Amino acid sequence: LESFRLPGEAQQISRIMESFAQIYFRDTSSSRIFANEDAVFVLAYSIIMLNTDQHSKKLRHRMSVQDFIRNNRGINDGKNFDESFLNAIFTAIRD
Repeated sequence: LESFRLPGEAQQISRIMESFAQIYFRDTSSSRIFANEDAVFVLAYSIIMLNTDQHSKKLRHRMSVQDFIRNNRGINDGKNFDESFLNAIFTAIRD
């Protein structure tokens, strides 16, 4: 999100994210972090929402790391991501 700006139309964002999820899952399948492309897609969208939440000047209440972890429960083919993995993502986006 530092290198490019997403388009404003939800359908265009969705197509970009679908392509991203497919390629990212293919290229990282040996790491076994993600159960499938859908897990990559949902987490990537969640990261976009986290970025907006953490950096929008219009918001008063910011998402906590526990909120982020809770929001991403069960998205990895019914399983949870490791909390340290999600915590690292949260910290990187927040900072």
